[in-house]
Amino acid sequence: TFNMLKESGKQMVFTSDRPPRELKTITDRLLSRFASGLVADIKPPDLETRKAIIKKKAHQKDVGLSEEIIHFLANNITQNVRDLEAAVTKVKSIVELLNEKLTLKRVEIELHDVLNSYVGRKNVSVERVQKEVANYYNISYSDMKSKKRTSAIAKPRQIAVYLSKQLTNLSTTELGNEFGGRNHSTIISACQKIDREIQANESTQNDVEHLKIRLLRS
Repeated sequence: TFNMLKESGKQMVFTSDRPPRELKTITDRLLSRFASGLVADIKPPDLETRKAIIKKKAHQKDVGLSEEIIHFLANNITQNVRDLEAAVTKVKSIVELLNEKLTLKRVEIELHDVLNSYVGRKNVSVERVQKEVANYYNISYSDMKSKKRTSAIAKPRQIAVYLSKQLTNLSTTELGNEFGGRNHSTIISACQKIDREIQANESTQNDVEHLKIRLLRS
């Protein structure tokens, strides 16, 4: 088939995840013919190219995206053009469904599944979680380890415990030590409480997802 196409002057295009010389299951005769043609290394698009792709897809789908959102998508979806297009499509559906002004926070929350597939799971430190949550809820970092039980402090602290349990490899006893010497049962109780809150309260669910994305991207 190869010879027939070549002799009839047909153009052939082959794709592979490695150069011809590294293809182990192809005969030497075919490899030499592959190598004699034009071998192009096609790399993932760079940041500016990804931004241009997003702008073009957004224009085609008639969805307005701010420069901030375009940069965010291009900076976080780095390998696959189809994922960029899928992200724009999902953003368009969000705009149509919610009928509200699109914000970066909303995009982060709604695209968490796509974004997490790129960032993967990182071993985030408990201190990083505590500082991020404290900053988000405008409380002091020291409140994460304090004995204060006011709702303005207790709930953010419980969310920090919940995220620390998800994003670190520490045991509940070790987490208790990181949160001011709290015991194993207190840590489990905090995680269970936030888990129930996520199921019942959309606002809490959005806050937790937003914080998780920020921690995984940092």
